[in-house]
Amino acid sequence: MGLIKMEDEMEHIERRAALQKVFKKRSDYIQKIDRFWHIVFSQHPEFAEFVNADDFKYLELIRDVYIKWDAAESSDYSVDPGSFSITFKFNRSEDGDFEQQDITKSFSVEKIDGSVTKRYDDEDEIEESEKLVSSNCAIQWPKTYDGINPSLIKDKKTTQGKKNYRTGMKSFFGWFRWTGRKPGKEFPNGDDFAKLLSDDIFPNAVKYYTEAQRDGLDEEIDSDASEPLDLSDAENQDVDTSSRGLKRKFGDE
Repeated sequence: MGLIKMEDEMEHIERRAALQKVFKKRSDYIQKIDRFWHIVFSQHPEFAEFVNADDFKYLELIRDVYIKWDAAESSDYSVDPGSFSITFKFNRSEDGDFEQQDITKSFSVEKIDGSVTKRYDDEDEIEESEKLVSSNCAIQWPKTYDGINPSLIKDKKTTQGKKNYRTGMKSFFGWFRWTGRKPGKEFPNGDDFAKLLSDDIFPNAVKYYTEAQRDGLDEEIDSDASEPLDLSDAENQDVDTSSRGLKRKFGDE
């Protein structure tokens, strides 16, 4: 069984290595498309469940998202196949509320006892004692978020202070602080959010973008079809023409 797992793991890494080259080329094209990632995130049925509604206006500033699997870019098969990193490239907002920055958050899989172990994509083969972990990743928050930025909140004991802290920790920017080692005290389900990005949204980004464009076109067509046709001008013109015809007819008599 050990040899079979090892063989499957090697094949998986080789597939990801091949895809990694494709994703790099894709990234060059995507960065030329305005609001690509904002459209993708808005289209995905589960993404909104992980972030606050106010976060979406800042997602418009994302010009690129890139995921790198460590084992896919290394010839060393001892590299943990579950380790990966997610890089977000943000543009600066026009009002200066948010700064341009490139942020990379890294992840790995480790046992509950703390020792790192290997990860397999087949859920049946993942031991329950494993968990995805990360480290607190520094990111400049929007200035308008100063009131809920956990790093800036000094009052964490009053009702309002606790509310602001929890709101900040549940925001998209709070996820960058997630470590997986403080259950109940950091971004909720941060591991599920990371897996959603790495296993679904990132590899299928073009599919979601295309679906959004198609849905938009369908809505536009439905809107045009449901809009009542204004016949008042045509009817008035017909009545006016008929009246002139009658006048000419009886006038000649």
